[in-house]
Amino acid sequence: MKYKVTEFLKHEGVKYHEAGTKNTSEGWVSIRCPYCTDTSNHMGISLDYGNFTCWKCGEKGGYTKLIMKIKDIPYEQARKVVGYYRDGTSVHEPNTERKVVFEADPNWIPIKEGNEHPALRPFIKRRRFSLELVIQEGCWVASEGTYKHRLIMPITKQGKTVGVQGRDMTGKANVPYLNSPNIFDYIYWLDKWAGRKLVITEGIFDSWRVGKGVSIALFSVNFTPEQLRQIVRLHPSEVLIAFDQDAKRKAVQLKYGLEPYFKTRILNIVGDPADMDRSCLAKLIGDVDEQRIDPAKCSRTAPKTNEADIQRSKEVCEHVRYRV
Repeated sequence: MKYKVTEFLKHEGVKYHEAGTKNTSEGWVSIRCPYCTDTSNHMGISLDYGNFTCWKCGEKGGYTKLIMKIKDIPYEQARKVVGYYRDGTSVHEPNTERKVVFEADPNWIPIKEGNEHPALRPFIKRRRFSLELVIQEGCWVASEGTYKHRLIMPITKQGKTVGVQGRDMTGKANVPYLNSPNIFDYIYWLDKWAGRKLVITEGIFDSWRVGKGVSIALFSVNFTPEQLRQIVRLHPSEVLIAFDQDAKRKAVQLKYGLEPYFKTRILNIVGDPADMDRSCLAKLIGDVDEQRIDPAKCSRTAPKTNEADIQRSKEVCEHVRYRV
């Protein structure tokens, strides 16, 4: 979406420089940074995405954060202001609003208590998820066809199913996960995000563990440019990356992709987020700088770590200035 940045600045009486003047590049405007003692318009604001960066003090963030600062209002009010200063025009991005036709296979059975696949209860019990959650998320199971013996989880956009991911429940399939076409054009639970802090996970089960309203899932650590564009348009107050322990380098890549827009951090996950207790995840998500939480003590299946694992983790985290 394109934002009415200059209209907002004029309304608030904030003087700005346009492209071609000192410290101002094409597609940006610059103002005196409200976070520091800047007197030479070192804060650049993107006209396309509304994100800002001060080249003097290093402060950065999204459009909502900027409005909160300039107007001195809380987050909830700022989100309403964002809606007003947005013109609805797509900018520099593929048309993801194309009509999507997806129909569930007639062999898929909506999960209800009493008609479950025989492998379902043992499978979700091992993963410590409830049958109520699976029913609430509108999942299916199949006893035949391409998705045979899989838990089929719907992916929605604006309330409509646009794809599915099927997870083998037997442990016998050569390919544990089976995706419908174009799944990587979307993000799981994107339309359920409640605002403010955003936790990005690899998979659906990770997001189930973290909780609806705060987490989204990318279906893989190999995120796509389209998924990044969708995240940028959310304008969260903070982004926390909760990838599996073995995907630290991919987490670093994602952090670099999002840093120009938001405050972004990598959570120190040992093992798989889906295997952790929610209480421990809540502590990590709530205050990753101050809480000294050992996720290995919170996880029932987290692998033992050795000194080499710890050192590798520290080396990766040093690249993103995050203290393990």
